[in-house]
Amino acid sequence: MPEMQLMTGNGISLCPDCHKEAHEGFNGRPNLQLPMDAQGGEKIEIMTDLYGELCRDATERNLLGDDYYFLSDLVLSKFKMFQGFDPFTHFPGLCVEQAYLIWLQTPLNTKNALLVANGFPPTYEPVLPGITIRTIQR
Repeated sequence: MPEMQLMTGNGISLCPDCHKEAHEGFNGRPNLQLPMDAQGGEKIEIMTDLYGELCRDATERNLLGDDYYFLSDLVLSKFKMFQGFDPFTHFPGLCVEQAYLIWLQTPLNTKNALLVANGFPPTYEPVLPGITIRTIQR
């Protein structure tokens, strides 16, 4: 996303091949009405790994903070929509932690299909560490 170019939360240096892999397919215009990765560009696993590594490294170096790893509300909203969530869905933590938790989610349409197939009602809330589907449903 062009709006991320100068944001400090977009702060992992990658070799040219890894950078290309992470961006391949993203540089088009994603159709948020389609299921996740229908256009082949979302790279959920790569984004999850990169934001997880950024959080881990920032925590280890005692640099975890929005001063160093800022992402705008617009960017976080787009990440949420990529995963099928309402752009105003709450995720806890600092910007980079929110990005990691957003990408860590099972896409909403996939999660709800699995819930319904197993006799549970769908949910439109994220599943966060320490919170189970059953907790959300009660």
